Amino acid sequence: HRKRDEEVSATLAAAGVKVEALACNALYDPEELQPIERWQRWRARVRAEEAEARGLAPESKARSGVPKAQEHISGFGSYRFFHHALEELGPPARPLGAVQRLPPCPAAAAGASVGLDALNYGTSVGCGFAV
Repeated sequence: HRKRDEEVSATLAAAGVKVEALACNALYDPEELQPIERWQRWRARVRAEEAEARGLAPESKARSGVPKAQEHISGFGSYRFFHHALEELGPPARPLGAVQRLPPCPAAAAGASVGLDALNYGTSVGCGFAV
C-alpha cells in the first residue's frame, strides 16, 4: 500500500495540497515492526550472554552476538516474534486528540480539486486487494 499512498501524496502535492503521511489506524508501522529480524537479534544477544556465562572464549561464534542467517524463519505465525518486537519498540505512541475544527482551505488549493477517481482508490484486481 505504501507505493499507492506515495502516488496519492504526489498527486495531491502536485495540486498544491500539503500532505503528511501517518500510520493512522495501526499501532506500529509494519515496516518498522520487523518481528523476525528483531527476534533474531534478541536471540543472538541471549546466545552471546549464555556463551559468556559458560566461559566460552570471546572469539567463539556463540559470543559474537550476530544473528544466525534464516534462524527460525518458519515460525512467522508465532506470537513470540511479535512479542519480542513489541518489547524492543516499547509502547505505541498515544493517539492524537479528535479534530475539533479544520482550518480554512488555503488559497493555493482553492479551486484546485482532485477527484477520488484520479487518486485510484477503491480499484481492485479481485480478492479484495487494491492495486
